[in-house]
Amino acid sequence: MRNKKILSILILISLTFFVSGCSDKKEFSKNKNLKAWSNEIALADVVNASQENFRSWLMKQPIKREYLAGLQIYADSSIDKELLDNLTAPLNSEILTLGERGPKEYTVFISSSRKWIIDKIQSLNKTYTDGKNPCGTEDFTNAIQACAAGSDVIYLMIHDANAIASNPLPLAVAVHEYFHLVQENYVNTKFTNNKLSEIPAWFVEGSADWIGLAYYYAHYKLDYLPERTRFGQYDIPTAVSNPLSDYFINDPGILFPYSIGRSAVELIVAFSGMEGLLNIFKDFGESGDFSTSFVKTTGISLVDFYNYFESVRPKIELQVATKHLVCGENLPIETEYKKCKQDNIEKKKNIRSTPSTNLGSGTPPTNLSEASEGLACNGHEGKTVTSAQGVKLICKVESNGNIHWVLA
Repeated sequence: MRNKKILSILILISLTFFVSGCSDKKEFSKNKNLKAWSNEIALADVVNASQENFRSWLMKQPIKREYLAGLQIYADSSIDKELLDNLTAPLNSEILTLGERGPKEYTVFISSSRKWIIDKIQSLNKTYTDGKNPCGTEDFTNAIQACAAGSDVIYLMIHDANAIASNPLPLAVAVHEYFHLVQENYVNTKFTNNKLSEIPAWFVEGSADWIGLAYYYAHYKLDYLPERTRFGQYDIPTAVSNPLSDYFINDPGILFPYSIGRSAVELIVAFSGMEGLLNIFKDFGESGDFSTSFVKTTGISLVDFYNYFESVRPKIELQVATKHLVCGENLPIETEYKKCKQDNIEKKKNIRSTPSTNLGSGTPPTNLSEASEGLACNGHEGKTVTSAQGVKLICKVESNGNIHWVLA
């Protein structure tokens, strides 16, 4: 009963926001200071253009209450109601405008512990992806753990309510995770296999991160630009250390694709609009080829975009890359790479491993001699091999859900 009341309140909040938003006569115009893929850009112009394009798109979306019909929220009674509203109100705004592109039914579990979620699932007599181990091992150093599992469930575990009470990054996480469900829905329209694993992690996680914040700031009618520098980089060494093209995996110990991906997506929305961003996923759902879908939607090839991104890093407040990923090792960028042939390096750029977000873990090489530390190895769990470089490796499932080669 409590959950139904919560849902009714949130629907009312969301509808109030959109009615007021849609009655606003202000139209967002395209930023005239920007020319697509020009190096003559300024951070303020990029940020403002991306936000204007997002909010302009938002105002044009039809608001249909039936999008919310498939949402079921189960919240632990220990979660403060105001905090719960702050987490879920922007999510409802997202569902009202993106619901047509998302799954028909989806469930959100919100608690302060993994055990509560597991017990709740058991009491419902239902089966959910990762329902016996939501988000993997509990990490109490993380204020909030969140993950989208499969294509129909979101888990949110709050470990430090005070740390997230007024911080947009964690408060936007429900929107972030729902967008992963939207991604799954786009990509799986044609393909039976999990093709999302073939999209670079910087784009998968970066788009979810950027959209999470965009919805949060739009819902509460806040100005994003003054706050933007707070989110330039997570406090993780590998967050922006490498060229964008390296971020094909999602593993904090190797590369962490969120903040750099968010900056890349910000550029895409600034120049191609929100619909352009969505169309990359939509077209990929038909073509199955990310590079083809990217150039078709943005007008710039993926390779040229990578080069462009590196050239404008200082202008969007990102440090110049200092490291480069080669054969599973993250080395100083000036190092002479003699361990691998260039063609092997290029092959590995299409391989991605993912932790408990369950968006796929990449495809291991068919030639196991090409295995290297940190590389995805799904399907070979427990197998020990000797790489072409004479290194003994074992395919191991780590506590965070990653499945990759580690030193034997």
